[in-house]
Amino acid sequence: MTDRIRLDELTSDQLDALYDRIATLEHVATGNRRHVQYAVPELERAEAAIARVRDLHYQQDGAYCAICTEDFGRLQADWPCPTIAALDEPTPVAGPAAAEPAVSRVIALYERWVKAGPPPLGTSTARWWDARLVELHDAVQPPAPAAPFVDRPFRTHRQQP
Repeated sequence: MTDRIRLDELTSDQLDALYDRIATLEHVATGNRRHVQYAVPELERAEAAIARVRDLHYQQDGAYCAICTEDFGRLQADWPCPTIAALDEPTPVAGPAAAEPAVSRVIALYERWVKAGPPPLGTSTARWWDARLVELHDAVQPPAPAAPFVDRPFRTHRQQP
């Protein structure tokens, strides 16, 4: 059934290994406890902030958010407003597969930098590094595409059905 060693067959080396394993697990548990003691209050503050935001944004007149406006404050935003929609989005799970494209971009950037060599003579090293840091940032987290400009006609109120 189990591969446990009987107590009368336990050697002193095996007992020492067990005590070492217990000490390691106690150390890990202590670290985890410290992490939880730090993370739980932060999580509770975040959940309270989300609850406050949800309390502010409520559905009014059946189809609009009571707080959010569009068109520079002249129109009420449709329900669910962008804020509530963002709160309701599922959180993406980051895993090794999600990081693979970023790792590939960083490797390609590294290879390009190696080919380019050091900065040309007379170039400000600070500016050269700043440009490299911007490239690295964009490789790790590409800039979001710009939202298209939508030119809407001026309206002072919504038409009632």
